[in-house]
Formats: sequence, structure tokens, C-alpha cells
Amino acid sequence: MISTENNSRPHLLLMALGTQPKRTTYALGDKTTQSEHAPLAWLRLQDPNDRPDKVLCLLTKKARETVWEDFARQVESLGVRAEGLDIPDGDNSEQLSATIRNVANNIAPASRLTLDITHGPRHIPFVFYALALYLSSFRNVEIVDAWYGKYESQGDTKPLIDLKPLLDLPQWFHAVRVFRETGFTKALAARFEDVKNSLPKDSSRGPSQACAEALGTFSYHYESGFPLELGLAAGKLSHALEDRPLDTMPSLNVPLAKELGEAVLEAAAPLRFESDDLKNGKSKSAWKKLYPLSREELRRQAKLIDQYLDRGQFSAGVGLMREWVVSLGVLHRDPPKHWLDRPTRMKIERELGAMNQPALRDSLSDEQKSWGTFWDQLGKERNQLAHHGMKQDVAKPESNLSEQIQSFWYRIKGADDAWESFGGSKGRLLITPVGMSPGVLYSAIKQTRPNSVLVLCSEQAKPGINEALQRTGFSGTPNVLGMKDPFNGASEIKALLQQTRKNCLDADEVLVNLTGGTTLMGVVVQQLFEQARNDQRLCRRFILADRRTQEEQKVNPWVESELFWLDKEFNGDEGND
Repeated sequence: MISTENNSRPHLLLMALGTQPKRTTYALGDKTTQSEHAPLAWLRLQDPNDRPDKVLCLLTKKARETVWEDFARQVESLGVRAEGLDIPDGDNSEQLSATIRNVANNIAPASRLTLDITHGPRHIPFVFYALALYLSSFRNVEIVDAWYGKYESQGDTKPLIDLKPLLDLPQWFHAVRVFRETGFTKALAARFEDVKNSLPKDSSRGPSQACAEALGTFSYHYESGFPLELGLAAGKLSHALEDRPLDTMPSLNVPLAKELGEAVLEAAAPLRFESDDLKNGKSKSAWKKLYPLSREELRRQAKLIDQYLDRGQFSAGVGLMREWVVSLGVLHRDPPKHWLDRPTRMKIERELGAMNQPALRDSLSDEQKSWGTFWDQLGKERNQLAHHGMKQDVAKPESNLSEQIQSFWYRIKGADDAWESFGGSKGRLLITPVGMSPGVLYSAIKQTRPNSVLVLCSEQAKPGINEALQRTGFSGTPNVLGMKDPFNGASEIKALLQQTRKNCLDADEVLVNLTGGTTLMGVVVQQLFEQARNDQRLCRRFILADRRTQEEQKVNPWVESELFWLDKEFNGDEGND
């Protein structure tokens, strides 16, 4: 079987020459010819366009003296160059090694090679087998075919037996073993690509092309650590093998093909989606938006994480584990219809991050503390890998993850429970200072539509708060923080921060107005913003601008001012403004 592609590369026939030639009739398919040498018969039975460029013939001393000259003449009469290469008799391992080195040095990298093992010393087939594995693996030499003239066959006509499938088998076994042990499928994809290229450019290429494409897609998503795309790719690969088992695939002349296919299916099965609409790798364009989050899905992803960890692929394993924990939090919170949306996931990340804040430890349960510690350790491990050692500390090779991360992971990977909810759930909180003009509070509420309000003011400014709330239609009860000295009371800041921390933690979003009140009040609300941000709340600052004169503002304070955001939507992440 000669590939119809890459014919521009040099093509060699490697053989050894015997010393007892006997005229024999050889058959290749339905064609026959007579010759004293099986390789010569094979050359004659080939289409002239498919013959090799050169015959490289291994010669013992006796073969060169007795039969080489006549053999070379007959080869060159076919338009093929003949070159003899002297070899020792192979009486010991040193001579065998020297023979292999000598032959390898006479075969150019990236060339095409056909083997004939019919003649020569009995150890020659083993030499050729070792050479084939070495040259194809390390020198990108394509083994086009391997042949044997079966002289011992009964009858007057002796068949030329194609041995290429036996040479291919170790490569198939290697490719499947790499797949099962590492998840990498490039070697397998290359095997199917070779099968496809050996076929005519018609529909017979379909099954092998489908497998090559499915394996290529699988490899990319596995190495990238994309569990959803990988689930689809695993289904596509499995479906291709189920639809056309390897033992029925055109031109796949590989012994034990059925067992090879079953091994690939076994390796892909744990990563395959279970739902009927995605199980075979077929999907609509918006399938990810519609794909539901469930315990079963998280358990499927957990199997992939375990594979990464077992194989020492920590970068992919730790990175996916971190995302898995976020998905777990989403699953056990609100109905996860939009579980892949960034705002949904950021909310869970901030909750996990807050549970590791030292200032909040006293208000956490032991379980929440353990989750916070785990999240912190996982983040540090992920950052060490994700940033590729670009830090002052020397990155050290580790054989596994820290014991703390591993033990916690094995406890949670069933996806049955998450941590007790911490923070959030009470909507949008507005923090605003109020001076002697209650119009600031009115505009801030009208512009942001909060669920709760935290007002910082002096004792003198408190009377205007209720009217401003009534004018806006706000029905809740504000949390009013009074400052004894709004001009010089810097010593009050610490207590104000402690007093308001729970309000900020309970909020899903914290919007901070920097307009109004005294300069010190502006410092206080800025400190409140920074504290809430450190506690992993979604935070955003704004200012208000009223373009009317001061007299007009005093006469009618109940006019909405213009709002200008100072921060991007929630620190660069999409929000719900």
C-alpha cells in the first residue's frame, strides 16, 4: 500500500541480499513475475511511477562477491538506482548496533521507506523492525510498506505478503496508550490521518477523516482544560467509533483493530456528556447557553480533574478545580440558569474570597473558615502555575498537590453540598453622605434605585432625610450614621467602618456616592468603599452634578442631578446597571 501523497520525498527500498538465489514465480494480487530475488519481483510488479528512487541493499561479504553485481544490474534496468551497503555477519550485539547505525546514517530524515525482509541473515528482520521504529519516531521517515516473499508457501507461485500492518501496530498501541495515560490524542489523530491519505479522494475517506477530526478536537480541548467542549468532543469521538468500528473501517489494516477501538471508547467514556441531545457530540450553535448545571455535570468534570491530577497535569487540574468550586457555589445558590455568565460567577468568587478575610473570621462558622482557607490555598497554587513562575520565589517541581488541597477536594468532589451562604442576598446598597442639602440623597436614590440606604450625616442634617426619602418613594428604613464632628472627627472613622461592615457584606452590590457633606465625610465613604471592595463585594463609585445655581438648588432641591461613574462596571466585570 503506497501513499498517494508526499510523493516528492525520496523513496528507498531497504533490503538484504541472500547468497542462494533461485528462480521463483512471485504473485502480487493478480499479477505474477519470475525472479531469483523477491525484492526484484516486487519492483517489476510495481507501476513504474510508484517504484522507489533507490534500492539500498545490505550485503555480507559473500553476497557482494557472488550475487550483487547481477542483482544491481537488473535493478538499474528498471530505472532504479542500486546501492550496496556492506555489513558484518552480526555475530554479536556490537556488530548489530554498528549495522543499525550504519543503515540509519544512509537514510535521510523525512524520506519514504519500503522494507523487504525476504532475504539475508536471519537477524535482518529484527534489524529492520528496530530501524523502522527508530526512523519513524525520531527522523520523521515514512514507512510506506513492508514485504515478505513467502517462498515456503505451497504451490508453484509464491505470494508477496504485505507486512505493513504489523509495523503499524506498535504505533497504534503507543498512540492508544498515550491517550489512556495522558489524554493526548495527537498521535492517534496522526494515525487516522495516514489512513485517510492512503485512500482515494472519495467518500471512502469519510470514517477515517471523522475520527482524525474528532481526535484533533478532543486533543485541543483536553490540553486547554475546557470541560464542556471536551464533553462534546468525547461524544463526537465515541459516536464516530460506534458508527464505524475500527475493524470495519476502509483501509485500516491493523490487527486487533476492534480491541484498539474499544480501548479508545473506554478512555473517552467518562468524559462524555450523558444527556441524549449531546451524547453523540451533535449540538446547536447556542448549546452552552442552554446546557444546565447539575450535580451529574459537576461529577463528570470532577472525573476530568482527577485525571489531570493523577497524570501530574497540575496546571490544568488546579485551574479547572477552581472553576469547579465556583460552579458548585452557583449550583447551591440561586437557580443556575445563567451559571456561565461572568456576574453570576464573580458573585460566588467574592463570597469565597470574603470567607478568607482575617477581619471577618470572628463572624464565620468553622465550615466557612475551612472553605475560605481552601479557596485561598487553591488560588495560590493556581497563580503559581498560571503565571509560569514569573515571581521572585523559585518555582519547585512538585509530585502532587498539597495534602490540604487534596483532602478537601476528595471531600467535596461529589458535589452534594457547598458552604453555608455568606454575605449578599439583600440587593443593592447605596452609601451616601448628606450635608445640609437633602437634594443629594434624593438624586442618589432616584439615580441608583437601591434596596437599602446607608446615610452618613451630621446631627444637624438628619431632619432633611425623611422628606428626601418620601419624595423618592423609597419604602425602606435607612441606616443613618451620625458623625459627632463632621469636620474634624477622624477618630470616629474606625468605629464607623466596623458599624457598617455587616450592611455591606449583606449587599450584592455597593454603590458609593462621593458627592455631598464635608471633606471628612468624603474620606469616610471612600474608606467604606475600600473596605467593601476588600470584603469582595461588587463596588462602584459615582459623583452627582447639579448644573443649577446654589439659589435654585435651595429653592427646589428635588431635581435629579446628573450621575457620573468613577469606576467601570464592577471593577471591570459586567454588572446589572
